[in-house]
Amino acid sequence: MKRVDPWNKLDDPNTSWEELVPLLDELDEMEGAVPFDTQAGWDDLMTRIPKKRRFFGKLPLAAAIALVCLVTTVTAGSFGLHEKLAYFLGAGEEQTALLTQGISQPKAVMLPGAMDGVKIEIIQVVADHAGIYALYEATIPKRVDLPEELTWEECFLRPSTQGNTGWGFGSDILEIEGNRITGVAYSHALDAPIVPGKVTADFENLGYWEDNAFVTVLEGEWHLFWNQTEMVESTVLTPDQEVLVGDKKTTVTYIGLSPISVTVEITGTEMKDLPVSLTFWDGTILPLSMRDAHCYSWHTDYLADMSRLFYLLPEPIDVTAVTSVVVGSPIPLP
Repeated sequence: MKRVDPWNKLDDPNTSWEELVPLLDELDEMEGAVPFDTQAGWDDLMTRIPKKRRFFGKLPLAAAIALVCLVTTVTAGSFGLHEKLAYFLGAGEEQTALLTQGISQPKAVMLPGAMDGVKIEIIQVVADHAGIYALYEATIPKRVDLPEELTWEECFLRPSTQGNTGWGFGSDILEIEGNRITGVAYSHALDAPIVPGKVTADFENLGYWEDNAFVTVLEGEWHLFWNQTEMVESTVLTPDQEVLVGDKKTTVTYIGLSPISVTVEITGTEMKDLPVSLTFWDGTILPLSMRDAHCYSWHTDYLADMSRLFYLLPEPIDVTAVTSVVVGSPIPLP
């Protein structure tokens, strides 16, 4: 009976983080630990990553959401940022220092359920006001033959936010080595900022897509949670400025800018691809659109006559070097 209570507390969504902390060490002993080799297979990764765009979406609210993400090759960084997460975020050695405040290595708890011999660990997380990116490792039973084109049917991170929100979400599997999978799961909050607090991660069914149908090679659901305390610092503007984009007038009501992302909210018209650019002190201009951004998502609330567009930058930037965000017209940073 002694072993039952900790599992019951993990299953209870009302259990506070403070109550769970004393249980973590005991649960680690019960479940064991999987060693993580940060170098194994890394050289091979660069030739095996499929360089293609992927679409994901989820609609918890009455909204329209689309997300596209493109992984590009960069030099792995340092300063505590894991090389595989640096790879995903486009961070070279000179940019990783910009993210130090938001890097964490949480002690995630895996809930009991349809485990089927699967062990998932959260290796490292980076989060800002609009997005959360978790590097994970999954160990799969050796009896399961993993295809080269492997994906989760659903993979969704749900961090704490200031209110209800629509989500863009997805997952990129970076490496498959034997029965071990390394990947990045990510979610973007589309109308309420992310704040420190509890994060849940849901993984469902491993397989691949064939002729628009998902073929399952391992069926099950796996759930984890952790406490996210570290956040990349963001700059927030509420300009309420009318701009002309093409032949359409719209009002920019919100801009969120961090070293890794830009979020723009507009009212007065619906736009799924809003051309945005950043101007820097040295005169450099960084264009952002559906094609230019590393990841892109959009969300429309028709009742509020509002659209919010999210851009994950191709590589981290120094926000203090940005002079304005251009949405039709320049909107200066304070």
